[in-house]
Amino acid sequence: MSEGVETKFEGKPLLQVWEGEVGGITHRVELYGPTARRILWLVDGQDAGHKTTTAEKAKLEHPAYGRLVVRMSLFGAPRRATVFPADSEGASSGVTGLAGIGGTDLHPEAGSKAEAYGERMLAHPRLYTARETLGAAGGVLLPILITLLVGRIALAIPWPSFDLPAIPWPSIPWPSIDLPSIPWPEVDLPDIAVPGWVTFLAETAKYVVPVIVAFFVARAEIRRRRTQHEHRPSVPDAETRTSPTVDASRTGDAEDTEAATTEATTGVEDDSRSR
Repeated sequence: MSEGVETKFEGKPLLQVWEGEVGGITHRVELYGPTARRILWLVDGQDAGHKTTTAEKAKLEHPAYGRLVVRMSLFGAPRRATVFPADSEGASSGVTGLAGIGGTDLHPEAGSKAEAYGERMLAHPRLYTARETLGAAGGVLLPILITLLVGRIALAIPWPSFDLPAIPWPSIPWPSIDLPSIPWPEVDLPDIAVPGWVTFLAETAKYVVPVIVAFFVARAEIRRRRTQHEHRPSVPDAETRTSPTVDASRTGDAEDTEAATTEATTGVEDDSRSR
């Protein structure tokens, strides 16, 4: 971390860490808080970018490493960090990048809030899809309800009436020009009756389409994360990480002790018989 970044992030609590390898390059993302979130992107231990934001989705771009997208909840809880390599479609303006279903997710720190969120999403995919769909529906309906509420309040308030003075504007004698009349031909156009369901779809499309898109994006996101979770390398447990040399030495010591005990017991028995 450079000296300028250290000064910028000094004294800020570390909320979340993501790590992972994408295309042979090691990425590490650190999220600081708690109010204005500060994001630090490290690539092979070097500063690739940092940003301070209060938005739910933050983007950092690098010409060599591509784009990093960090997503948080409405209240600032860390969700995920996704890397779009420079040679991928989502790194620029691809459809998957805009929809948020592409890229490679970095691994959240063990025991963190982001890891718990990812496990809940994979364990309850229908609940996650329902929440995302209802969130999109709320984003459509909430502005409409607020507009109706503000309109009713504005009509219910007894606004005072003001008698504005009449301004004597000057009268300008504009010249009158007699333009020739052009005999345009009369064309009888046929009356086209649009079906009622077409009119209904046209009127409700701007409200229904975002909800449908949110549903399919949520389903695609679950499939993508499940696939990455299945291909994620497993972390060895404590017994597997034990050194084989140490195990061998311990086994040898145990065998030597057992042999010595057997030899001593045999000697005692021989002495007893000789007596």
